[in-house]
Amino acid sequence: MTNKIISFTSLILAAAFLFSCSSDDNNDEGGNSTSEVTTSDQYRDLEAATDQINDLTSGAINTGVRMRFSENLNQKMNDCYTISQELNNDQTGGTVTIDFGNGCEVEGGDIMSGKILMSFSLNLDGENISITSDQTMENLIFNDMNVNGTTKLVISLTAQGSETITSTSKIDFSWADGLTATIEEDSKNELFMNNDTFEFYTLITSNGTAIFSNGDVFSFTTETPLRFEDTCEYPVSGVIINKENTAVKTLNFGDGECDSMVSVTDNEGNTTAVDLETDEDLVF
Repeated sequence: MTNKIISFTSLILAAAFLFSCSSDDNNDEGGNSTSEVTTSDQYRDLEAATDQINDLTSGAINTGVRMRFSENLNQKMNDCYTISQELNNDQTGGTVTIDFGNGCEVEGGDIMSGKILMSFSLNLDGENISITSDQTMENLIFNDMNVNGTTKLVISLTAQGSETITSTSKIDFSWADGLTATIEEDSKNELFMNNDTFEFYTLITSNGTAIFSNGDVFSFTTETPLRFEDTCEYPVSGVIINKENTAVKTLNFGDGECDSMVSVTDNEGNTTAVDLETDEDLVF
């Protein structure tokens, strides 16, 4: 089976597409739209940026932990960006820098330039490990967006194989035409492992709000955590509520069965079944 587990952000982008198909029809009695948005494309771009940044920083911190007892690290990644690490003398923390130079193509075809600066600390409690990282952006550009902001990431690993990643972030975006946006998010990713059978499942919870300078507001709330099983590439359950201005849609991923279907319910209670595998308009 192809390894194509869908990220939370991809699911949000799917909802953004579903919004764009119907939000133009939501007008008030005076003929003025109460839910139409004009920044759906920019919202998709900033969510893609936050997803890429989260993936890169999580990977860099994990690399730093693996190199804890080695020499300071300066490694070129994919002929593109460089990860540099410096450990404190007591090896309980240090710094990590991801340097994209003047611009390079990262996974997925996105172009990034500038730096992501991270400081991290490790806490050992027996066989359990906790890593805390604070991150800032320096002259960071993602495609055509200027990106500034901070993120706090906490990774907790247990001797039993379980892992929890929590993050909070506030990131500002700006475009050449003067449009700006700020997104604030908090998320939790919990992996539970059965050490006897090596079976595992993951629970993902994420909530966030993006506010644009033109007045558009996007938000997403996890009503029930998304559950991924080790043998299924799509969520087997979970409920997400999405809003674009006044338009609301609820995404329900089922009751535990492994399939690619999601039920989408709008403001009026109309429910549509969407196949994430075959719908050509939903690209992950």
